[in-house]
Amino acid sequence: MDTDNRMFIDEVNFKKPNKKYKVAATVSKEILQQQRDTEFDNPVKLSVLLTLTNNDEDIIRAMIDSILNQSYANYEVSILDVTDKAHAYLGNICKEITDERFKYTKLKKNYTAFEILKEQKKYINGEYCVFMECSDILMPNAFYECVKAINEKNAEFVYSDNGLYDVRVSNIIGYNIKPDYSLYNLEFTNYIRSFSVVETRIFMVLLESGELGKELSKDDITSILSAISSEVVHIRKPLYNRKRFSKKVNPKKVDFVTQTPLISVIMLNKDNSTGLKSTIEGLKAANYNNFEVLIVEAETTDINTVRYYKELSEDEELNVRFFRWKKEYIYSKMLNYAVGKANGQYVIIVEPTLEFGEGWLKNMLYYATQDDVALVAPALYDKKGNAIDKNVAFTKNVSRVSLECAIVDKNVLAEVLADETMDYVQYSQLISDKIIELGYQNIITTKSIVTKKSTLYKKVSKGTPLEYDAFCEDYY
Repeated sequence: MDTDNRMFIDEVNFKKPNKKYKVAATVSKEILQQQRDTEFDNPVKLSVLLTLTNNDEDIIRAMIDSILNQSYANYEVSILDVTDKAHAYLGNICKEITDERFKYTKLKKNYTAFEILKEQKKYINGEYCVFMECSDILMPNAFYECVKAINEKNAEFVYSDNGLYDVRVSNIIGYNIKPDYSLYNLEFTNYIRSFSVVETRIFMVLLESGELGKELSKDDITSILSAISSEVVHIRKPLYNRKRFSKKVNPKKVDFVTQTPLISVIMLNKDNSTGLKSTIEGLKAANYNNFEVLIVEAETTDINTVRYYKELSEDEELNVRFFRWKKEYIYSKMLNYAVGKANGQYVIIVEPTLEFGEGWLKNMLYYATQDDVALVAPALYDKKGNAIDKNVAFTKNVSRVSLECAIVDKNVLAEVLADETMDYVQYSQLISDKIIELGYQNIITTKSIVTKKSTLYKKVSKGTPLEYDAFCEDYY
């Protein structure tokens, strides 16, 4: 167990607020007192930048109390009020704060996230800025842990795990245990979200550079700040509780691929002419011409599949090669065999049951061509529109992804293949882990949408063995 997680267990106690909800994390009085007594070599001042929006009174009061109860005291708080008239009482609550570290300002017009940041610039006196939502409830050690990371790891940007509450701040419904920092993974989902700390120098450079546009959201700004920081530290402890919300990902259409390497599309197939045909049509529609298709055929008994094979072999638009697999249908063995036959710089493993979203291949290829990336997987959905890997963004090993429709650097893939008997789930995990061990990243991008229609094959239409044998003689 790593040091951070060991410290988490030592310092954090859990209590259950009621039977319906999960345990809530607390920090012992003894630990908090030790933190108050700690003298850092670099006791930086934190400038907390808060935007007061329409919310429940108890949430705002809990948020304010969570700041006042911090074990690290060298901070200031700027509150910019953008609430409507119906929530004017929230501003009155902030005005009641007697602590001189708090400054309150009522903004008189509607501001964008960018314009609010410009306003908050006037109130920054600390060496580091704290970004948080007015609905974030901080753990009492939140500021201390961030300053500790600044002192021990020279952190320029800090984020942490968090709890989730529903309706009332005491109703803890779960925890977001986030992955370590990867800008590519932020493309899948902004898992940093809400509470984060960034060096003021970096924030000021960004504000003054003109790179922030009025159309940018808070999530976009967080991603930019982390990207231009040279040392990003993930604190593997829940330092705040965030209000639950739901936000559907809307992928952006992009077309920024400048390289067009040969891609080998590997398809393992048996008795599935309908799914195969749909998938091939999707490949043709990808608007990418430099690819070959390798079909590893596992003794098909469906005559419609055989006839479609013959149709494909006569298609002048496609570079299709067929390979007959006479042994037992074992995913890992068949994939190893196909990779050995591939000529492409990259390999895509495609199951013949998929539908592709617009721009899916070019979006994946953009990330695949980055020097530190070996595998890129799409956002995979089932036929009902549910995300198949919906929890992957909040697991420690976020880079353990499915090989299904993933694009992989062929040289790296060849290095990590194993002589094992595994299904595609087991083999995906093994290959993902080995890629990470080699120092590469595995990426999931929501800019590439792929829908898995079904894993079931249609009822086969049996023909004569002679027709299948004739095809094999001609094309294998």
